[in-house]
Amino acid sequence: GHGRLPPREAGYLAALRATRHAKWSEAYDAWLGVVRLCPSDLFAVKRAQFACLMGGPAQGMLDAASAATATGGELGRYYFGLLSFGLEQCRRFEEAEKVAREGLKAEAGTASNDGVDREDKWLQHGLAHALYFQGRHSEAADFLRGRAPGWRRSHMHPFLFTHLWWHLALLETEEGRSTAALNVFDTQLWADDTHDLEVQVNALGLLVRLHVRMVDVGDRWDKVVAAC
Repeated sequence: GHGRLPPREAGYLAALRATRHAKWSEAYDAWLGVVRLCPSDLFAVKRAQFACLMGGPAQGMLDAASAATATGGELGRYYFGLLSFGLEQCRRFEEAEKVAREGLKAEAGTASNDGVDREDKWLQHGLAHALYFQGRHSEAADFLRGRAPGWRRSHMHPFLFTHLWWHLALLETEEGRSTAALNVFDTQLWADDTHDLEVQVNALGLLVRLHVRMVDVGDRWDKVVAAC
């Protein structure tokens, strides 16, 4: 039974049960409890941030990351991305940038022998967010363009793969390069996994931004809405 489990495992079970019923506040509290019991459990940090993103205040994302510790080694690499995102969500953009750059420096040399870039993509995402909200759009776009060759659809979750491309397309849109943004839509955002809800959200998000800038997107609305 639930009461016989060790505290960490009991926390996992409580969090998963709450998630099943979309009780995001309960799920967050359970995940945060796990992190406080085991500060090296970065999976629990990630799930706590997700629960908070779904139904909680931004401060909760930072609280979850702040309760964790970087442990070094393979798992510890992912700490910086989680902390950077938490800081950015609390509008502490300069601090988020500093943490992201520290993480990228620590990530240097993570490319594998097969040529696939192993750098933490959520960390790349965190820096893009921090730069974007400081109004440094060109710098953020240059950063993502430089990392894009290392993004492999086969090595990434469909959401994160399309979301990084979405960020680059958004920056292209902000810079007035709508043709480049539409090319991203056609070749990356809406090229595969079109049944995936989060992929659909990324596609819709870009089309909305193009639409309000009076860009003709052709029949792309129809394709996405039909899939939805």
